[in-house]
Amino acid sequence: MPPKPLSFKTVSSFNYSQLGNLYAQVAEHQRLRQRVCSMLPEQLAQAVLHCAIKNKKLLVYTHSSAWSSQLRFYQGTILANLSQKAVSPADSMQVKIVVMQSGASSSRFYTTHVPSTDTLSVLQKQSEALPDEALRQSFLKLLDTLRKVSA
Repeated sequence: MPPKPLSFKTVSSFNYSQLGNLYAQVAEHQRLRQRVCSMLPEQLAQAVLHCAIKNKKLLVYTHSSAWSSQLRFYQGTILANLSQKAVSPADSMQVKIVVMQSGASSSRFYTTHVPSTDTLSVLQKQSEALPDEALRQSFLKLLDTLRKVSA
């Protein structure tokens, strides 16, 4: 039987011109990020993770929707300043949110914390003293659901 081919590439088989092009793109994205961050307040600039221009659209990546809304307020300023200095100016800006995941949190599931049966009994006794009938019925439905979940 002939030997199996290697399932991975050796270092000598890589095309170094492609790797060089990737390094050049990364360097361009870093320069663009620095230019964008120089136009922003310090705290907002720290929230900018990456920047790129694709099809005359500036893509700004951040990790939070709160920061993305703040970045949109600076859209006019950023686009005006980039059009003066950039080799390939952007006509529009889009802010994207990147979800940050670590190895520990990506596999963790959310668990439901249900009160104990003793706590549910106390809550039921307290709900019987509620003066509003609609509120009492809603509270009793909630307690019934919590009992089903805990079972």
